[in-house]
Amino acid sequence: DFLLKLKDHILSHLTGLNADTSTNTHCLNLIIIDNCIYSHQILCINFTSYDVRYNQDTINPCTHSNIMMLVSDLDDEHPYLYARVIGIFHAKV
Repeated sequence: DFLLKLKDHILSHLTGLNADTSTNTHCLNLIIIDNCIYSHQILCINFTSYDVRYNQDTINPCTHSNIMMLVSDLDDEHPYLYARVIGIFHAKV
């Protein structure tokens, strides 16, 4: 069920819990306001660069979809994660 998987995904990011440990009760308590999910063509991310300057990066799934992120687990052998963004969405929960 798409909606259940979506709510599991949202809950895991909001609570920091693994999606496998969330229960149906938690999912039922998560409300997507107006049952509406918004799609976007561009995501702009503001960040501070290594030389402490303000910077902005843009992700566009049609033209600039490949991204690289720093690994949060310091035990990993490779310091970066690589991904391809296939869509940008947001919801009010």
